[in-house]
Amino acid sequence: MNDSSRLYETQTADDVFVIRFKLEGMLETDQVKVREDELGELFDTTDCSRIVLDFSVISFLNSTGLSLLITLMRRAKANKRTLELCGLQPQIEEVLKITQFHKLF
Repeated sequence: MNDSSRLYETQTADDVFVIRFKLEGMLETDQVKVREDELGELFDTTDCSRIVLDFSVISFLNSTGLSLLITLMRRAKANKRTLELCGLQPQIEEVLKITQFHKLF
């Protein structure tokens, strides 16, 4: 498994756990399963009720990445947490609107 500390920055403030992606290509199709496992582990390390994924460096999101978001949202809800997105670039916001995912996050 990759060293998560070089792929993500995490920060906790009050009851919010922020996971910041550090590399642009982290959600490419061939990386999504690895990200699912790594992010799941990060989700499990926090007691915060709100988890925020910071997409500031992500400029591309395809159907595989959208599937990952649904999986992570379900995992968060199963643990009585909310999942939120921040730092969305305009093209990511557009994908979320076209697919109606913006209503979920």
